[in-house]
Amino acid sequence: MRRITAKIGKAIGLGPDFGLLGRVEQGARMLGRAVEKALTGRSPTTGLGNTQAKAVDLVASTGSTKAAAQAAGVSHRTMQKWVKGTQEAKNTARGRNADKLDQAQREARVKPARADRLAKSATGSAIDGGGRYAATGGSALRIKATVTVSSDTRSRWIDIGPWIAPGSLDSVKDTFVTDGPDAAGEILQGVVQRYVQDMNVVSVEAIEF
Repeated sequence: MRRITAKIGKAIGLGPDFGLLGRVEQGARMLGRAVEKALTGRSPTTGLGNTQAKAVDLVASTGSTKAAAQAAGVSHRTMQKWVKGTQEAKNTARGRNADKLDQAQREARVKPARADRLAKSATGSAIDGGGRYAATGGSALRIKATVTVSSDTRSRWIDIGPWIAPGSLDSVKDTFVTDGPDAAGEILQGVVQRYVQDMNVVSVEAIEF
C-alpha cells in the first residue's frame, strides 16, 4: 500500500526567544498543523478566518448549504446568512455556534481513509509487561523534523510508529475535530516525547504513514 506523505512546505519553526514552555507549546502547535495536513490533505490555512470564509469552505466540503447547516447543527437560514457574510457565528448562552461551525468544518475536511491510516500507524508490538514495544512492519508513522536531543540539533526522520503501542493514535482524529489541531498536536507530542525523552521539536517538515 502506498504511503501517505503530508509535506508542510516551509518548515514550521521556532524563533530564538522561546523559553522551555514556549518550545513545548509551539511544538504541539507545529505537530498539530502537521496532523491537520495529514488528516485532510489540505493546507492548514485553508478556510481559516471569519465566519463567512469558514461557512463557504464547509459548503464546498459538504456540497450544499443544506448539508452544511445539518453538519453544523444550525438552521438552513442561519447557514445562508453565514455564507453571505450577513451574520457572524458566535458563542452565547443560547448556543455555541462558533464552536459548532469550527468543528463541522474540521470534520468535513477530514478524509476517513487518512484518519484510519494515521490511527493504524502506531504499529508497535508489546515485548514485555513493562510497556516496552518492539518494532514491526506496516505503514508506521514517521515524522521529518528538526529536533534537539541533548545538545544535538539536526533534521531527521523520526521512525516512531514501530515503537509505540497500537491504539496510541486512535483519539487524534476526534481530538482534532472537537478541540482543534493544537490539541491533536499535544497527543502526538506526548507520543514523540515518550519515544525519546527530552526531545524538543524545533521545526516540522513532513509526516508520513
